[in-house]
Amino acid sequence: EISDIQEIDMSGVFMLYFLKRKAQEKGLEVNFIGVDNEVFKSALKFLGISHIFDKKAAA
Repeated sequence: EISDIQEIDMSGVFMLYFLKRKAQEKGLEVNFIGVDNEVFKSALKFLGISHIFDKKAAA
């Protein structure tokens, strides 16, 4: 679960982003549990990609 993350580097965030984007390109959906984690949200915001993990965007 993402909610268990206490520390994440930019390469880790990029890999999750890449996984989600590639799935979308193939018409698949990848959902992550616990994306409300503050460490994760902060890293996404820093990279400017927080929208891709937004629950509203997945709906």
